[in-house]
Amino acid sequence: MKSFGTMRGMTLVEVVVGIGILLVIFLALFGLLQLSTSLANVTKVKAVATEIAANKIEMLRTGTNTFVAGTQTATTTNETGIYKVETTIVDFDDPLDGLGAADSDGNQKDYVKAQVNVTYSASNEQGSVTLTTNIATSTK
Repeated sequence: MKSFGTMRGMTLVEVVVGIGILLVIFLALFGLLQLSTSLANVTKVKAVATEIAANKIEMLRTGTNTFVAGTQTATTTNETGIYKVETTIVDFDDPLDGLGAADSDGNQKDYVKAQVNVTYSASNEQGSVTLTTNIATSTK
């Protein structure tokens, strides 16, 4: 006769506990995968918004230097989403060469400050990217 102490194998309780532990591990890994995918999407959308803002600043800097003070709003759409682009331009008269009619070079608009704000929405998270630059205007 065989004794029960020499039996080999696993009981049903051991199998159920093992499957439960594996299930908890796989659920945690799935949650991490989901979080990393969401984070990657938000990062991609923010990178696109930064690129849109940088391109707008570059267009302003390399343009004809004809600036109209005020705020302009536009919307850009691509495969990653919808982006609201708001460009604000403010004229400045440098006090070092005189102000107003006393301006020594006759140019009362020595430079402009351009600010580009791009608002985006991704994965139920909204944000914005703002870039600012000073642009010297031509003297004559």
